[in-house]
Amino acid sequence: MKCVRWGSHTSPLAGVALALTAFASTLVVPIATDVAIADPATGPGAFSTTVTGAITPGTVPDGTCAAKATMLGGGGGSAAAIGATGGQGAAGAAIAATFAVVAQQSFTGSVGGGGAIARTGGVGGGGTGTDAPTDHDGAGGGGRTVFTIAGANLVVAGGGGGAGAAHQNAPRGNGGAAGFGLAGPGVAIGATGSSGQDTSGTPGGGQGGQAAGGGSGGVHTTTAARNGSAGGGIATGTGGNGGTDLNYDGGGGGGAGYTGGGGGAATVDQSVSGAGGGGGSSFVAATSPTVGARVPTAVTGAAGATPALGVAGASGSMSVDWIPCLYNLTLTKTPSVSAVNAGGAITWTIAVTNNGPDPMTRGDVVTLTDSLPSGSNASSPAPNNVV
Repeated sequence: MKCVRWGSHTSPLAGVALALTAFASTLVVPIATDVAIADPATGPGAFSTTVTGAITPGTVPDGTCAAKATMLGGGGGSAAAIGATGGQGAAGAAIAATFAVVAQQSFTGSVGGGGAIARTGGVGGGGTGTDAPTDHDGAGGGGRTVFTIAGANLVVAGGGGGAGAAHQNAPRGNGGAAGFGLAGPGVAIGATGSSGQDTSGTPGGGQGGQAAGGGSGGVHTTTAARNGSAGGGIATGTGGNGGTDLNYDGGGGGGAGYTGGGGGAATVDQSVSGAGGGGGSSFVAATSPTVGARVPTAVTGAAGATPALGVAGASGSMSVDWIPCLYNLTLTKTPSVSAVNAGGAITWTIAVTNNGPDPMTRGDVVTLTDSLPSGSNASSPAPNNVV
């Protein structure tokens, strides 16, 4: 038995010749039993992490033909205030999809962090909540989680919007959830944060990240100086910051994503409530990073867990399952003649065809065994191994 490592996607394996000498007066060409077996390279299985920030770059393992990516964006922070009356942060998006990949392609990515109770946006581009000079800062928006192969972003899971701070129980300026409504490739826009309350007008919530650009900042109906800032566009995806405040009750930061959510507007007066930031959008690429550009499968979207009142947003996570190649091999064996005289030779042409569904890839092995039958018209050597 002989094994050969297959270093390309070429199929079929054809034109292999085997010379056989006849010992009887005439050799009737027998029908031999031939077997071709594909042995995919052993992959490392799945890897997962909840450590925020950039992951260690790597390469797609040998023997791998698909990658199932499951991503969770960071949650928006819930704002702390008197008697836990601050707004509630919003959930990050949970996005999954399976892509066709090629062994040795480069991969990288990052895991989004949760927004803080006071101001700081989550790792991965979460917007900053308002820094209220006197008290009651807006909460930070959640960071985005990203998975990239061969330089292309395949999945982006948006972060939730941060909450606005408040003196009162209602209305609360809650953050907007990250976009999660995906059942196929495309963009899921984020939800708009809740409006707050002010004696002089109303601070509006930040708009969720949109399909083609960042969400607009929340607008204060009477005082433009309290407006939140817009979220970043496709190139950056950062969440917008909460509006400027001069005393109490700031707005929440927007969640990061494929595009970022806008920051919530802050307040003019005190003993009121700032607005929530918008959620970041999420994204699944339309094609796999392969020559065939296959459409991703098993695309799903759901909302992560909503943070409780008065706590920071939960960190995101990343999990990638490397899926081995699948093959269906067929073998044909054709003799040069139907019979041969004693002392003559016959040439067999053997072809192995891979009928898919996957191409053979780096690290895979094909074992082809040719066994000659015994009998009056045939010699009985040890099995001939041809590849």
